[in-house]
Amino acid sequence: MSLPQILTTTDEIERYAAELSQFEVIAVDLEADSMHHYQEKVCLLQVTAGGETVLLDPLAGADLSSL
Repeated sequence: MSLPQILTTTDEIERYAAELSQFEVIAVDLEADSMHHYQEKVCLLQVTAGGETVLLDPLAGADLSSL
């Protein structure tokens, strides 16, 4: 079993969003940091589709709107 791919750029996320359109079922898990911050923020997205899990880093500054 290989480690999940980590997407950090807008181009990577746009390509992945296009790939996701072929799946009927997609599992998404969000990790947020609010315990030590006044303003909650999403720190990690985990997406599984077709038996493959991909990690997306929203703190890297990429545009996630294609998702």
